Amino acid sequence: MKLTIKRSRDHKTDYILILFIALWSSEIMLPLALEVIKRIPIVEYASGVIAITFWTVIILLAAYYILRRLRYRDVLFYVLVALIVFIQMLTINQYTAQLENKWISILFSCLPYYFVGVALNIDALCDTKSNSYRLLLWMSYANLIVDVMYFVFYSAGIVSDNTYVDALNTNIRYTSFMFFAYATLPHLMFVFYDYLNARRKASLIISIVGLLVILAQGTRGAVLCFAVFAAITLMVRFAHIKVVYKMLIIAITFAFAIVFATTDILSNVANFLQAIMYKLGFSTRVLDSFLNADYIGDSGRLDLFKLAANAMKDAPVFGYGLTGDETILGVYSHNLFLELWLEFGLLLATGMIAAIVILIYKGYRKAACHSSISASFFALFLVLGFVKLLVSGTYLTEKWFFFLIGLSIQLIRRKCLTRNTSLNTERNSE
Repeated sequence: MKLTIKRSRDHKTDYILILFIALWSSEIMLPLALEVIKRIPIVEYASGVIAITFWTVIILLAAYYILRRLRYRDVLFYVLVALIVFIQMLTINQYTAQLENKWISILFSCLPYYFVGVALNIDALCDTKSNSYRLLLWMSYANLIVDVMYFVFYSAGIVSDNTYVDALNTNIRYTSFMFFAYATLPHLMFVFYDYLNARRKASLIISIVGLLVILAQGTRGAVLCFAVFAAITLMVRFAHIKVVYKMLIIAITFAFAIVFATTDILSNVANFLQAIMYKLGFSTRVLDSFLNADYIGDSGRLDLFKLAANAMKDAPVFGYGLTGDETILGVYSHNLFLELWLEFGLLLATGMIAAIVILIYKGYRKAACHSSISASFFALFLVLGFVKLLVSGTYLTEKWFFFLIGLSIQLIRRKCLTRNTSLNTERNSE
């Protein structure tokens, strides 16, 4: 009997889903919509008001249902983080310059994603036959296509920096291809996830195009994140097949690896792509690294890590407080563990790292054992909210980090349903 998911009849969660889908599109589609509005003569000056009204209405519609799903400890977590932020700003003056610029974004733009992760009806988004899943898929299609088109037009000089605007903060302009790559990443992973589960040819084609665009954007971190997600997804997919088939897959993979290692096939393909991207004006950084066998080039990170190690010697117990890495190093540390060590000291930060890893691991285990939750779908947010922070970014302004923590807690609070239990429950319901 095919394992199916019983669709929820709780329409109240639809508002939370709408909020999630809006947040899902907040870096590509919504900025584009805002730019379109700005070019309409009658309402061009009201674009800011329209954006604020849009988010206010969506958040208010979802807030009531989110609050019903929260527990006191969830609110306590938010209050605790807010207290840490305000206490540091009032007491540790020498390390608050960066925090004063970020505290609004931390408390009101990123940390609330924790509540969405705790309250979101994730089951509907894992059901490939549900309307919620289809809507998220089509939004990912649209976001990917728009991002690809913008990247091509941007590289060709057809559009300027001012065209790409963050819908949540219209004063921010993005000029770095790194932003394009990481903005593309969640939609690319979800479309790839859809292809593996639903075998849609459109998803395969768009995944290939999206991956080529990430390569052309020259951000190795985004390429690494996609590779990690693809590896986890494939391992999860093949986890329950027969041992004979597993051995066959390993043998075929090993044979291909030998062929690629002993021939110039990969080098020829890389050279071909490199030549095309160079002519089009795209970045060839990732392919250059591959052709030069510089797979783990540090891009100055080793020097940064040495400075961080020396800084930790001066404050090994208590650290430098929130955003301490940026104050000491002049830039964020590009690694979640190093950032926490600099901020909270070796002892407390190590405990925090252990707690985060255990929390995410338990969430993943619950996702894997729960019949209506896909471990691969959880892996998507694992990559966005954790793996990415090991190579780039800061957790303080990484919205998917807080979403991942909230989602992990939601899953841990659930009862783990095995496959047999789920099948019996479905038979009884029929």
